[in-house]
Amino acid sequence: MDHDDKSKPRASSADNPSTDDIVNQAIERMKTGAVVKEERITKTKYVVIGALLIAGLAAFSAFDFVFKKPASETLATGEVVVKINQDPEGHYLAMGEINGHPIRFILDTGATSVSIPIAIAKDIGLPLGRKITTQTANGFGTSYETALKSIKLGDIELNNIEATASEGLNTDAALLGMTFLGKTKFEHNKGVLTITY
Repeated sequence: MDHDDKSKPRASSADNPSTDDIVNQAIERMKTGAVVKEERITKTKYVVIGALLIAGLAAFSAFDFVFKKPASETLATGEVVVKINQDPEGHYLAMGEINGHPIRFILDTGATSVSIPIAIAKDIGLPLGRKITTQTANGFGTSYETALKSIKLGDIELNNIEATASEGLNTDAALLGMTFLGKTKFEHNKGVLTITY
């Protein structure tokens, strides 16, 4: 029986490391900095993932903030009130409609008329009338007179609005100027534009 036990191959220490071996390996890893490197890599991964999540949320919030349909309220007098919050750059932006087509608006009390990028005007089938020269922030440009059957902002809807289709507007939003806003009452207060009609 003793002879049989001696003839059996014994497992090497590499196959079955003892507790001392494990401890020694851990100490060696710590001496070489392997554990610290692994911790740094893990922490870096978490930092990168966290940064991506924050950036994603910020982008979503910004996208969600821009060009939303504004809130509307109908008063007991029958007047409709629309309120628009100022964006971080100081602009008033909103989704609205021209002749039933969804349009992004930049509300501009300094613009004499509603001005629409010519590409958008063509897309929604606006008739192009007399050619005129208009002044924009980028200088003088070519525009065409046009008329809008309707403009809707929130629950405010106005009909037969004069406008221009501008070649100088290089944007995907129309300027909602005084040919619309001049028919309403509006005021700025603490970053909120209130429009009443």
